[in-house]
Amino acid sequence: MVLEYSPCEMEGLVREVIETYFAVLNKNNNRLVLRIPIDLPPVQADSSRLKRVFVNLISNALKHTKNGTILLKAEDGDDGFVTVTVKDTGSGISEEDMPHIWERYYKGKHSETGTGLGLFICKFIVESHGGKIWAQSTVGEGTSFMFTLPKAGNI
Repeated sequence: MVLEYSPCEMEGLVREVIETYFAVLNKNNNRLVLRIPIDLPPVQADSSRLKRVFVNLISNALKHTKNGTILLKAEDGDDGFVTVTVKDTGSGISEEDMPHIWERYYKGKHSETGTGLGLFICKFIVESHGGKIWAQSTVGEGTSFMFTLPKAGNI
């Protein structure tokens, strides 16, 4: 995969994703909360690939959350990276499934839809940018996906 890096403003990119996919994001009576500081430094990224990460993570959150909240936040780190979190109040991921969520074609035991490629693709894209991605989940309480991206000028 060839990446075309440029400085990307996180807030503008996230708002573009939300506007493009609003019809999908507005299902299941969920509330989307954005917490992206105005002074957040740009990240060095391929914006089209980064949009795919957001679409995949937000879509997963929506698929497993009903009448809940999806929080998308970004924070400036002291380590040359920006940390992004997509957190939902959905059904959560079982301990049995957690070790396998990054595997190609893996679909959780309770997943009825999808190809099993979304999280695999997210991991590939984030790591191709020099970042890391990880997850925390509690069944019945929700899931948080976090990833880091290098700030512009740090790659």
